[in-house]
Amino acid sequence: MSGVKGAILAVGRVLDRAFGWETPPPRLTGAQVLQIARAAAEEQGWPWVEGEQVLVGFNPGDRHSAGVWDIFTNANYRGGNITMQISDGTGAVIHKGFAPY
Repeated sequence: MSGVKGAILAVGRVLDRAFGWETPPPRLTGAQVLQIARAAAEEQGWPWVEGEQVLVGFNPGDRHSAGVWDIFTNANYRGGNITMQISDGTGAVIHKGFAPY
């Protein structure tokens, strides 16, 4: 990591703590989220293509969990993509969509 990026991250962490923006660690693991997402895709009859992108993001409305997981399949290509958002607090699918080829 370059010195500038490290400094920016350090300042960001200080500001997070100062303003109370620091989030707790995620309740779910990436593997659990993928399992939930695969089951939801299977229910819809959507094809699951490897090359997943899984990110956890902060939800300012929920101070008790890390927020929302974003899942994107076939991440290196356009088409054949499943997108989902899963609540870290409940494990519920908040949003799901499919872009066919």
